[in-house]
Amino acid sequence: MKTIIKSTLLIIAVMLGLSFSSCNDNSDPVDSKTEQEFYSCYAVVSDLQDAGSMNICTPVVIKLYLNWTKGNASMDITGLSLGGKTCPKISMTDIPWGSSEGVWGEAYSKNPTMVTSSTGITPSVEDLRLRWVDRMDFIPVAGKYDPGCVFSFVIDGRYSVIGSRQPFLFAGSTKTTDQSGNVYETLKPVYAIGLDFTNNVADIVIKNAQFQEGMPHLTMRFSSIPFTIKDGGTRIELAKESLIPSIGDAPQSSYPISDLQATITPGSGMSISFKCDFRNQAVYNVNANVDYTSYGEVLKDY
Repeated sequence: MKTIIKSTLLIIAVMLGLSFSSCNDNSDPVDSKTEQEFYSCYAVVSDLQDAGSMNICTPVVIKLYLNWTKGNASMDITGLSLGGKTCPKISMTDIPWGSSEGVWGEAYSKNPTMVTSSTGITPSVEDLRLRWVDRMDFIPVAGKYDPGCVFSFVIDGRYSVIGSRQPFLFAGSTKTTDQSGNVYETLKPVYAIGLDFTNNVADIVIKNAQFQEGMPHLTMRFSSIPFTIKDGGTRIELAKESLIPSIGDAPQSSYPISDLQATITPGSGMSISFKCDFRNQAVYNVNANVDYTSYGEVLKDY
């Protein structure tokens, strides 16, 4: 089964156009290798010796080199800062990897083999874990290759690092309950959540928003929603009491949004709830549970 899954992932990699290389001498078989880059990442760095100390590093870039034949990986990470100082590129090798939950790849090592940096520094890394999902068939919706990923590790026994890619792009079930208790469910909306770490606010764009039968599919934007990083980066909570959504660049004061609450779990998905007041005539309660891979219904329109 593991061989079948890896073969399938290799086919996906070929279709993605990920760069390949191979090595061979007269006695060893050719190894199939790929390399790919996870850009637009951020990392939450917590000082384990200073409770409450937390630093957001962005942009962080991860370069992943996979040996499909041997089932091991190498990884380069840039963009981190520790204790107020820029961290040199972290390079690791001989990391076992395989499949997780069918469509996810996962590289994990308790004590990965470290490579000395150009500055002569060799950091210590423990409990390295990277999970990613390529979502090649999602490209028509996203408009580009937009993998999901989540990573974590500890540096020098002191700094906990937890991060992901953003903007997050999720799909799944959106349920709307009207004032009479009738529930309308749709699987068409796509939620894009962009985080502004400088101002600690987020924007949420809902493509194909539809809260009742017959309502046209709209692209709605909720702007400047405060967010908080929780548990060292394992959760991100968003909340705003009231806001005016926009459709295109036009504010829609006739459709005010209230009681917005959302929780993002990097590597898993997002739950979100809010109320939409339709021209002071009806209030709709909207609840959505969305994730990285539940976009099958969305693809039918592409």
